[in-house]
Amino acid sequence: MHSAIQFRYNGLKISQVLSPLNEYLEPCKPTDSTRYYQVDYIIENDSNRTVSAGLLVLFDTMIHGNDAAKMDAFKTDLLEYLTPEQRRDGAKSRGKYAKFTPGDGLKRILVYETKELTRDMTGDFRLQSIPDELHIGSWPLFYGVLWDVPKIKTGSLYFDSAVLLKWNTQSLAPGEKLYYTNIFGLYNKGVLELVPAGTNYSGTNKEGNRVTLSKPELIADPDTIFEGESSNLQWNVENPLNADVYVSAKPKTKQHNSGRIFVQPKSTTTYYLQMLDNGKEIANAGARVTVLKRPEKIGFDGKFTIGLEETPLTFGFPFPYSTSYFQLLYKKKSYSNNIDAGNSIYLQGKQFENIPDDEKNELTYETKDFEIVQKLVPLDINLKEAHSDSAFFYRCEYLIKNLNKSKATYSFRYILDFSSLSSEDLQLKLDGNDSYFNRSFVGNEIPGSIVISGKSDGEGVRLHISPDDSKSPGSVAVGDWHFLKDMEVKKVYSDSSFYRSPAVLLRWDKTVLENETIKFAFIIGSNKNTKLKYIYNQSKEVKSAIVNFESNKFKIADEDAAKIADFIKNNPFDFIVLEGFTDNVGALEKNYVLAKKRIDAIEKIIKDAGVEEQKILNKVHGEFFSNQKSKDKEVDDMEERKVKIVLFKESLKLEDGSME
Repeated sequence: MHSAIQFRYNGLKISQVLSPLNEYLEPCKPTDSTRYYQVDYIIENDSNRTVSAGLLVLFDTMIHGNDAAKMDAFKTDLLEYLTPEQRRDGAKSRGKYAKFTPGDGLKRILVYETKELTRDMTGDFRLQSIPDELHIGSWPLFYGVLWDVPKIKTGSLYFDSAVLLKWNTQSLAPGEKLYYTNIFGLYNKGVLELVPAGTNYSGTNKEGNRVTLSKPELIADPDTIFEGESSNLQWNVENPLNADVYVSAKPKTKQHNSGRIFVQPKSTTTYYLQMLDNGKEIANAGARVTVLKRPEKIGFDGKFTIGLEETPLTFGFPFPYSTSYFQLLYKKKSYSNNIDAGNSIYLQGKQFENIPDDEKNELTYETKDFEIVQKLVPLDINLKEAHSDSAFFYRCEYLIKNLNKSKATYSFRYILDFSSLSSEDLQLKLDGNDSYFNRSFVGNEIPGSIVISGKSDGEGVRLHISPDDSKSPGSVAVGDWHFLKDMEVKKVYSDSSFYRSPAVLLRWDKTVLENETIKFAFIIGSNKNTKLKYIYNQSKEVKSAIVNFESNKFKIADEDAAKIADFIKNNPFDFIVLEGFTDNVGALEKNYVLAKKRIDAIEKIIKDAGVEEQKILNKVHGEFFSNQKSKDKEVDDMEERKVKIVLFKESLKLEDGSME
C-alpha cells in the first residue's frame, strides 16, 4: 500500500510519501511481500520569498507489543559481514541513550523485539539521508521535543524506546525543494502492512485477513455498589496505531491495551476510556458505576448454633445462644467474637439490615490489619451447595484478608461446643473407626471425619475437617469442652479420661501476602443425614440469680424454692440457662455429677413454676471454674458451690428482622 499526504504551512508545501519495498529494497510488484517502507519527506518553498526549513522526525520503535524495544547502532550497511568485534561495538549502547552526528558514520539500526535478538521480529532502520542529529532513547522525552533536543546524559537507560532524527534548517529560495529519505522495515521475517491514522481495521489475523477495529471495551463489574464498596474497571482495546490509552480513573497515566483498575467512587460516576493518536482522540468508551446509599448495619458477634428441629448439635440450639466461637492471634494479640474470651479483643460481626433471608448467612469482622468474612453455606446430602431449606450440612467458611502492606501470619482457632450431646456413654468415631476422647492430631494424623453421638448409633454430629477448597488445619483436638475452651491443649487434657461435655478444637496457622485472602473451613452436619438450620447468637442476658449449696448437698430448702419460683414469675424471659459449679474438694467426676444434681433440683422448681422444659438449657461445669483449681490444694468454698440462673431475651426477633 502506497501513501502520500501533503501539509501546507507558512508558504511551505510538505509531502510525506511512503512506498513499499520488497526484501531486496526494490519497489514492490503486485506479487511481492512488503518487507520495508521507504519514507520520503519533500519540503518545497511555495512562496515568493526565501525561508528557512528543517525537519524533525520521531519514530516510536514499539515491536510486536514491546514498548521498550532495545536497539543496536552500526556504522556499516552490510551486517552480514560484521566481525564479532564490530557487532560488540554496535551493541555498546543497547538499552541506553545515544546521540549520533554525521561524523559518527552511522548507517543502520536494528530494533529488537526481545532478548532473543534477531531470532524474533526485528525492526531495521537504513539511513539514506544522514541527519545532523540522531538520538536513540526515551519516547516520552522525545515526544515533547519541538525542535531543540535537551541535553541527555549518554548511557541513560530508556524503557519506552524511540528514534529521533533531526536535519538542521537551511535557506530555501522560492521554488526550491529539500529531500529526505530513509528506509524502515523488518530485518529477518514478517510482512508489513501500512495502517494510516483513522482507518477502521487493526491489521491481520492469523489467517492473513484484515480485522475490523472494534469499539474499545470498558466494563464496570459490578456496575452497582453500595457506598464504600469497590468496582473493577476492565478494558481491552485493539490498538494498531499504538495510540495512547487513558482511563479517567487515572487520567495522567498511560495504560496498557488491556488492564483493570479498582475504583471506589463516593457517588454515581461515569468513567471514560480514551485513545489518543498524537493528541487526537480516535476512540472512546464509557462505563457507569451506580453508588447506592449503604443500608444501616446491625452488629452482633456472629457466633452460631446448629441443630435439627428441636434437637441440638451445638450447645444453645434451638435458642439464639452459642458457646462455640473463634479466636485469631496476630502480632501477640488475641481477637475473638466471644466477648467473654479472656484477654481477647472483642470483634463484633456486622451485617446489612433488611437483606434477603438467603444472604443472612454472611457477615464481616473488620480491623485495620485484617478482615474476616464468615459464611455458613448450606449443602445438600451430597455436600453440594443448596438452598437453606434443603440444608443437610453447613460449610463454615472463614476468609481472612491481610490488609497490611506486607505479609502477615495469622493463627486462627475455632472451638465447637457439643456439650448438648452430654452422655455417660458418648461414642467417638474417626474416619469410621471407634476411638477415644481427649486426643490431639497433627499433620497426616488428622482425621477426615469425626462423628460424636450421645449413645451407640444414636443421633449425633458429623464433622468433615478439610473441605477440598480450604487449607487443612494444623491440628485437631477432640475432648471435653472444659479442657479446650481456652483454645489451648494442656497436659491435663491428654492425661484425663473425663469427656462428659464433648468439643472439637480446630487450629490453623498461615502466612498471608499483602492484600491476599486465605480460606479456612469445615463442614458440620448430623450423622443421620437430617435437615438442619442455624441460629445466630442474638440474645441478651436480662437478669440472673445465684443459689449456693452446702458441701456435698444438692437438695433445695422450701424457702429457697419459693424464692426461685418468684424470681422466675416476676421477670420476663425467652429462655433460661442453668450453670452448675462446685469447689475443688473431691474427685472431678464426682463434682461433675454433684453439679448436675443441683441443676436438676432447680430445673424441677422452675418447671413446677410453669416453665416448659424446652425453654431450659443446662450447662454442667463441676469444678472446672473453681478459683483454686490452679493451686495444689483443695479448698472448701461455699461461694463456688452454686447454680447460676440466667434469664435471656432474644435481642433480634427473627420473624420481622427488627431489633428490640
